This record gives sequence, C-alpha cells and structure tokens, in this order.
Amino acid sequence: MFLDVKYPRHNGNSVFNHSLPLEILDLTYDSSSEPNQSSMENGTPVCTNEYCVSDEDYLAMIQDYIYPTPLEWILITLHIVVFVVGLVGNALVCVSVYRNHTMRTVTNYFIVNLALADFLVILFCLPPTVLWDVTETWFFGSVTCKLVLYLQSISVSVSVLTLTFISIDRWYAICHPLSFKSTAARAKTNILLIWLVSILVVLPEAIVLDTRKHPIPLDTIYLTDCTYTWSESSTRIYQLFLLFFLYVVPFLLMAVAYYQIARVLWNKNIPGSSETNHHPSRTNTRLVFPRIQLRLSFPSSPTGSAMPIAPSIPSSTIS
Repeated sequence: MFLDVKYPRHNGNSVFNHSLPLEILDLTYDSSSEPNQSSMENGTPVCTNEYCVSDEDYLAMIQDYIYPTPLEWILITLHIVVFVVGLVGNALVCVSVYRNHTMRTVTNYFIVNLALADFLVILFCLPPTVLWDVTETWFFGSVTCKLVLYLQSISVSVSVLTLTFISIDRWYAICHPLSFKSTAARAKTNILLIWLVSILVVLPEAIVLDTRKHPIPLDTIYLTDCTYTWSESSTRIYQLFLLFFLYVVPFLLMAVAYYQIARVLWNKNIPGSSETNHHPSRTNTRLVFPRIQLRLSFPSSPTGSAMPIAPSIPSSTIS
C-alpha cells in the first residue's frame, strides 16, 4: 500500500509529490482490518481513504509520519545551539558598540546593522522554520506565515546590501581618499536606505504568501504549507528578480570593489621605504625624484623633552 502525499516546501511554488510506501511511515498495515464504515452506499461500506481505515487511525498515521526521526532530533539540537549562540553573539556586538564610544566608526555601524538583522531573523524566524522543516507542517496560521517569511527575506536583503555598502565605502576610502569622506551621519543614512529598499523589494511576499492545506480526506492542520498563492510563472519571475537584485548585482559590485582595493594596496609603496622610482630616458639618464622621509625616532632635546619630527629632504640626483 502507498500513501500519496504532497510535501510542500517554501522554495517558490514547487510542490514535491511522493508516493510513500507504508513501511516508511513505520506503521503496520493489516489488510484484514475493518474498513471505515463512516460512509455507506447501498448498504456497502465505502472507504474514505486509501487505507480503508478509520479517520482516527488515518490521523495517527500522519502524526507518526511527521514525528521527528533521530537524525532530525540531531538537527533540532544543532539549531538550538545556533539559536542561543546567535542571539548572545549578535546582542553583544550591538551592546559593545553602543557602550563604547570609540567603537562608533562607520564600519562598525554597518556591522551593528548586520548583527541586528541576524538577531531578528534568529529570534523570530529560526524556531518556526525548524518546526516547519521537520514536520512539513505550518502550525502558526496565515498572518504568521506572512510575517515570519517576510521578516526573513528582509533580513537576507539587509545583510546583502549592508555587505555591499561596506565594500563601496572601503573602495572610496582606499581608492579615492580625497574625493569622498565617510561620516557617521552618512553611514546612518545609508543604513536607513538599506532597510527601506529591503522592505520594498520583498513586499510582494507579505501580500501573496498564505497557508494552503494539503488535500487529505481529513479536516486537520497537518501537512499545511506556507507558500505563494500566485501563479507559478509569477513566482519564477519574482525569484529571478531577487536572484539578480540580491545576488548578481551585489556580487559584481563587491568583486570589482575588492579587486581594485587589492590592486591599489598591492602596488602602493609604503611611506618611508628606501625604494626609489627610476624612469629611463632616451639618453640613458635616470632621474631619482626627491622624496620626503619622516624620521620616526624621537631624539631627546637638551632640556629632556622630545624634539619634534623634522622632515629631511634629500637633494635630487641626476646620473
């Protein structure tokens, strides 16, 4: 005997169809058991499910199926560890920057924004999502279906856009230090923009996400899914848009930014080094350009106080 069950997953609008043998459910099927006689036709019992068992037995079969396996209990335990460590770690990041004024730099503002987004998704999204993955059932109703997955998508968008803004900020600071000045006020404005864009980009999820019951011959919440309610083509278009906006574009921007940063840092001479730049001319003469070298030592003055740093400018040498 087989139980034809659909296993909905939140991966677009796709729904996996499986015909599971009864052995997978770890149940014993007795073909001689009495059929479900809740429905009669011409005095003949009619089965209301594919096992011809009572509704109570059929419900027990579903409960046994969604009950966590030993491997899933290990998965739940690991998620509990991630839940505790994630909440404590991200909270400590936010508190450290808030209490230590010297840590309130532009980069740390962006890092706090990352920590805040991760804290919210761990607190509100991790527990129901783990339960959903293990039991293949959404137990929390339509409103929570919209809010939890919407908040989860916002957090992903905020994290990606924050990393992108960090790379752009570092690119300006290293590659164009004179044309751009990064300030705390500008960082806060960028963070506000990140959240606003993230809220708007994934707003369709708050509109079209809803619960959908599995078509089983019982009025039960088991195997209820939280999924998109629009057409499959609309889901595909929306997911392609998210792929482009939250993966392709940020990846290209970060790749270009960090490539140019690495190139500038690799080719940049360290101030105070003894190397000189030689430029050959047509007459095989080389001009050694003068460079200002700062004495990093602090010799004592006759009065015992440190003397100021004085630059020494070597004369130009033409050979």
